[in-house]
Amino acid sequence: MLQSERTTPLGARSFHVVVHDVAPPFLGEISTILGELRPLVGSRVSAGVVPRWHGRPIEGAEAAALARLVRGGFDEVLLHGWEHRQRRPSGIVSALTLMSNEFGGLPFTSAIARVVDGYERLGALFGKAPAGFIAPAWDRGPATLRMLRACGLEFYVGMTALERDGAPSVPLSTWSWDSGAVAQLGHLGHLAGNMMFAMRPRSVPCVVFHPSDVARGFVARGVRLVRSLLASGRRPVQFEDLAKPDIPLAA
Repeated sequence: MLQSERTTPLGARSFHVVVHDVAPPFLGEISTILGELRPLVGSRVSAGVVPRWHGRPIEGAEAAALARLVRGGFDEVLLHGWEHRQRRPSGIVSALTLMSNEFGGLPFTSAIARVVDGYERLGALFGKAPAGFIAPAWDRGPATLRMLRACGLEFYVGMTALERDGAPSVPLSTWSWDSGAVAQLGHLGHLAGNMMFAMRPRSVPCVVFHPSDVARGFVARGVRLVRSLLASGRRPVQFEDLAKPDIPLAA
């Protein structure tokens, strides 16, 4: 390792690439995204896996196909909710995201049951339990870090920070183009990422892809951002890398 790598905080020289909504209905779109990313970052991509997309369990041939795709294309698996939908609308976030904010307004006991079941299902499917949790539509509801830790998870990834046990949160600046029902809101998602990073230049960039980005034409924009981050001297890392309490971060 070079001397500069030992002394420069990891957060100041890294970035994340993550694909949300990794589930059997979107294998084609996810393969397309990975095909664009592979020449740039290899498999240094995190998979936000939904274990029961809209109530449908992963099983049979679909489970085998998803396992092959994830093992071949992703270095890290995260739990991305349970079924990624609410059973009934609960407000403006619910309306804008087509009821994707699963944990918003969810009772504490129901949230625990979903996290535990998802944690166990992903562990059985991939041979290794996920270490981190990403809330669908960034709405964590009652899923505090303390609750997630009790369920076996080690860290929480939000839009603006990674929360870890025994150490300060890691600031993130997130670019995400899937803003729900209205495709054009993806442009605002890009602007939000730019604004977050401009206001907190020492935060860690996080580039988020969704299957819907393929049809909506936002994959190319995300790829350009990844190229720009690589050109600036940053390298892709897993969320697990930053979740370690002894990792030095930018102040």
